[in-house]
Amino acid sequence: MSQLPWQPLARHDDNCDDQIEKILDLQNIRGLTDYQKLLPFWLVWRIWKARCNLVFKKQITPPQFIIQQANADVKEWIHSLTIKNSISLTSSQPQRLQQLPWRRPQLGYHKCSFDASYNLHTTESSAGWITRDHSGKAHSWGTTSLGATTSPLEAEAKALLVAMQQTWAMGLDYVIFEGDCKILIDTLH
Repeated sequence: MSQLPWQPLARHDDNCDDQIEKILDLQNIRGLTDYQKLLPFWLVWRIWKARCNLVFKKQITPPQFIIQQANADVKEWIHSLTIKNSISLTSSQPQRLQQLPWRRPQLGYHKCSFDASYNLHTTESSAGWITRDHSGKAHSWGTTSLGATTSPLEAEAKALLVAMQQTWAMGLDYVIFEGDCKILIDTLH
């Protein structure tokens, strides 16, 4: 744990949004391993779960157990990505666009990045999005369950719809939507 870049997160007087933004900014630091970039997210998740267990179930989770769980979660996540990347795409999965570094939108615009997940066994899907301004500052983000869908492509389309609804609800006019599903992007163009 001592090898992680905690200095950006050391101020305890920042509000929650500032802390989340700092965790997101860790993704842009060169030289950090995937493990170092992912651990803060999993720690926050495990701390939240421990808090909920305390509030709703009156169960106390020792801090060292939270850290052990977060470490295991990161390792499992990285392992699942390794396995996922080693499996070739089948025709039922949407083609992914080539991974390019994220680029800021021009002044006056926002960029909303979205993605979907699809469980082949349960047909359940979920979506995530993040909206940033021209300086790269995150303004809104979230995840939601999309319920049952018939395909990964439908999940990606629903994720775009949710992202569009969220930016509209925020009153944003000039928004660039960015996703990684090549079939969806090509269809919309």
